[in-house]
Amino acid sequence: MRIGLLIGVFDSSYCLSFYKWIAQELKERKASLIVFEGHSLDNNSLKNFTSNTLLRIIRQERLDGLLILSSAVNTNCGNAIVEEFARAIDLPVVSIGVDFDELTSIRLNNSIGFHQVVSHLIETHHYTKFAHIGGPLAHQESNERKKTFLDILQKHGLTVKPEFLLSGNFRYTSGYNHAKVLVEPIKRKEIDAVVCANDEMALGAIRCFFDHGIRVPDDVAVSGFDGTGYFDYCPPLITTVSQRFDEMAKKSVSALFELIFSQRNKRTTYTVEPELLLRESCGCSLKEDLKFDSPFPYISSYRLNGRLQLLDSVELNQELTSYLEENNISHCYIVCYPEVIPFDDTQLRPNLKGTLFYGYSRGKVITYNKPFPFSDILPDQFFEDIQEPILIKPLYFSKNQYGFLLISAYEALAPFIDDLGLELCHYLGSQYQAKEQREIERRLLDAHESLKKSNKRLNELTVKENLDKLNHLRFLAANMLQHRRSSTGEYVLILVEIDNFFEINSKYGFDEGEFTISKVSQLLSKSIRDDDFLSHQSCERYVILVKNIQSDPIKTIVNRFTNGLNEVNRTINKPYAISISWGSALGSVDNDFDIIYHKAEQNLLNNKQCRYKVF
Repeated sequence: MRIGLLIGVFDSSYCLSFYKWIAQELKERKASLIVFEGHSLDNNSLKNFTSNTLLRIIRQERLDGLLILSSAVNTNCGNAIVEEFARAIDLPVVSIGVDFDELTSIRLNNSIGFHQVVSHLIETHHYTKFAHIGGPLAHQESNERKKTFLDILQKHGLTVKPEFLLSGNFRYTSGYNHAKVLVEPIKRKEIDAVVCANDEMALGAIRCFFDHGIRVPDDVAVSGFDGTGYFDYCPPLITTVSQRFDEMAKKSVSALFELIFSQRNKRTTYTVEPELLLRESCGCSLKEDLKFDSPFPYISSYRLNGRLQLLDSVELNQELTSYLEENNISHCYIVCYPEVIPFDDTQLRPNLKGTLFYGYSRGKVITYNKPFPFSDILPDQFFEDIQEPILIKPLYFSKNQYGFLLISAYEALAPFIDDLGLELCHYLGSQYQAKEQREIERRLLDAHESLKKSNKRLNELTVKENLDKLNHLRFLAANMLQHRRSSTGEYVLILVEIDNFFEINSKYGFDEGEFTISKVSQLLSKSIRDDDFLSHQSCERYVILVKNIQSDPIKTIVNRFTNGLNEVNRTINKPYAISISWGSALGSVDNDFDIIYHKAEQNLLNNKQCRYKVF
């Protein structure tokens, strides 16, 4: 029989306390334990939580029942997702901490616990100036404790300033950082007691006060909540409230087994009464000088310090194997998605396959090249071989899921496991990013090659089209001049270009490009006589033949261009102004037309270089 335990983060004194007692209860019942870290649910919403790696795994027939440490899982994501998560799996479920309407629940009487500790501070030690470092605002148990705290103060005719009511996240660093706000008020004697919602934040607050020259309990008293025992070696010992994890674990496992074997669907709530533990931090026992010689649980001595990030696959395997052997880990598997799965991906992907990125079991490296259903956790031969408690830690970074780490759940190595998971998240993230970059580069290269081929073909067609048009012009020029009605055989060839055609086309779209061509075509046709010749040679270029000239017509035609274009720009009401340039050459029927065309083109180029444009 396998039982699942969904917690917040494994490297947490609160979660570890429950894990320790639940693992012991299950061992006595000869059941195996799989622990799931639920912190990744913070990245989901009610609309997309079904895409979470955890739900994909837990829904499979690998478990016989699930315990949810709801008071830890819902630290940030709220009760709603946890409750919907429980409903989405077809398993017997028991909630530990939060009382849900449709689930059997084991809860602590938080009101009694906080009543005990706050009343003790007021009635025994006569503290009257309080501050409170609570948990997240959306956390049910944290709100119960805060409400009791305020009710007890009110009962004794005491108040607390709003700026002394702080909200943390139950972690050591949160307690330390929020305590900084209280340092100066404590030194001004505005606060004589700080009540914390859990022991980790209380320890962080004590350390902060120590760093700022404030003694506990001489200058200020500090109390915690939980009684995990993980901080009992750090003086001063914290006055706290024991959650009685042993009794809660026993009740939760018993309730789950009752659901599994009796198929009882009736919802039941069990309440456990806490116990006040009086210690040094409130002033109850012998005071000691603050000393921090012992390592704290939140400080890891197993840091990889980024050693994995620049390794190739062979080097990574060697480094991981050595690292696991050094820390006496029995089992470690890294399973990856074939592609990055965003947390907001609502596709069910029933056929999603996993790949074994790395495997290690009892001192041997395990390889498995065949993809397997991701939700199976591991191929059967590996999964059934694991009988000890194991932890499944989702591997993700930002809003992307990469897979999960499956590793032996050793309580003493919680910091090691947390650090390894973080290193793997960064490593896989960079690997997927590099893979995506290579794919983008490949697509760009393919697109570039395709574009080169298209451009080559387009250039061939354009050259042919322009040559055809030029041949057509030669024919028309010759025909037009041969049938002239005057004695002169001279003519003027004018080349006109729209200066900013490609800019307009690119910035404002093809429709605006067509509009520009239309307006310029109308302008030029109105600027010449009916028996002159106008041809639209390419997107931006026009060719004009002015025949039967008696004198230089350029000035007259340019004035028509200028006046007409000014009128167009004044009336079109566009975010751009049309600009044209021109070049001309004088020819006669006896000249080579190609030479005249080349002269006009060179004159156009010279005019552009001299920034002489007709507007």
